[in-house]
Amino acid sequence: MRKIKGLKKIIYVAMCAVLLTGCSKKDVSVEENNNGIIYDAEVCTTEGNNEESIVADEEENIELPEAIIINDGRESYRYTFNPYAIPDIYKETYGEEFVEYYKGFCDAVLAGEDSFECPDYDTYWKILDVAYIYLPITSDCLDMPVYDDNTIIDGKCQIVYRYSKEELLENIEEFNSKVESIITTYLQDGDTEFERALKLYQYCSMTHAYDYVQLETGVVTGDKLCGGYRMIMGELGICQEYAAAYAYLLLQVGIDADVVGGGNDDTAHAWNIVRIDNQYYYMDTTSQSGYMSYPLYFFGMTIDDYAQLSGFPAESHTVGGTSMIKVNYNDVSDDRFEELRKCHFYEIDHDNHTIKYEGYIYEEIDYESEDNGECFEGELEF
Repeated sequence: MRKIKGLKKIIYVAMCAVLLTGCSKKDVSVEENNNGIIYDAEVCTTEGNNEESIVADEEENIELPEAIIINDGRESYRYTFNPYAIPDIYKETYGEEFVEYYKGFCDAVLAGEDSFECPDYDTYWKILDVAYIYLPITSDCLDMPVYDDNTIIDGKCQIVYRYSKEELLENIEEFNSKVESIITTYLQDGDTEFERALKLYQYCSMTHAYDYVQLETGVVTGDKLCGGYRMIMGELGICQEYAAAYAYLLLQVGIDADVVGGGNDDTAHAWNIVRIDNQYYYMDTTSQSGYMSYPLYFFGMTIDDYAQLSGFPAESHTVGGTSMIKVNYNDVSDDRFEELRKCHFYEIDHDNHTIKYEGYIYEEIDYESEDNGECFEGELEF
């Protein structure tokens, strides 16, 4: 047995308590299961977007460490904004005709237009389900549509905005600049899918903070509506906002990803499903943000591992913001990243396509001894 020795250019994450906050369908409460995982919160409301909004007290916010930039001298990632990027499951489930209507909706919103071609209400609601995550500005700028004779006229669906066209276009430009800054800061030219997924996972879990005011009161902090837009712009939110932000950033860099929701009789939660090298994995940046002693503990999980850890049975898992599609990824079983989950430190070697990791298995704590456990280390190819 020996004490841990640091790797060169090591990524260090301070040890914190386990925290898995969920978004419950019931009243706010806090419970802890046998794994030490804490979860329970209300679903998003819009009550925080009026004059009576509750602003988080500084003492209630947890200050997260800055995500470490992994830079080995290569050029920044060559990012190009893709307004139409959506997970493959929607294309497969809803079909190409839906995709064309969705593109028309995106074009209309990004130009501040007040209508787009849409055949019926059902198509419109499917579009909104996708757009609230993958065209994030819509989660903040749109008024919810109503069912009346004026919503769809002559095959065109009306769009109602919460603010002026000028403000909308300014917010879109500001948002796109923020996304470009994130991606070009944390990713580099030539990064593999694994590296892109891991670096953005690190960014989301280490720089995004949980909205504990909403956890305790059900009221959204700040002047933006609940959604990925609020999380990316303000780096504050609850589970579905963590998941929406991570999924959106991954889609923008060419990685198929979606939001997954699930729960049991007491609570519900949102996390991600991500495809790396044609294999699907579960990721949970919300939980990771409160579990910093193991920086990759919720990265690359199998569906069975996550179901056991969370207590949310696999049959409850659905994708999308409105739980319209059941998870049918029966192959979320690849455990290639299992050995990374208990590491304390890791280092990426891009040139050799390996990740080195190091950790410490604790035994009985004896404060008078320097040796309370056993160190382990390894190397994984990607």
